[in-house]
Amino acid sequence: LYWAIVSTIARPTNTSTINYELTYEDKKKGLQGAFGDIALKGEKSYEKRIKDALATCSSGKCVYHEIVGKIKVSLKFTGSYGDKIFEKEYDI
Repeated sequence: LYWAIVSTIARPTNTSTINYELTYEDKKKGLQGAFGDIALKGEKSYEKRIKDALATCSSGKCVYHEIVGKIKVSLKFTGSYGDKIFEKEYDI
């Protein structure tokens, strides 16, 4: 099973960091998520694959979550302009 959320988001000029958070409901485990920070060093574009964040992994084996409903994506762009927030929900 493979699926992907592909979205292109224009980041504000002079962005230095992006904080991301994905949240979703797992059929058996309830609310789950993934989060992190991306430090930018002048890149014009950036791609982040978060496939393994949608699973529980132990001893090299991953069990992928059974997502119910939508995945919510929150991005906080930080730069010389301050902070700007982007939020969107995606159907699976």
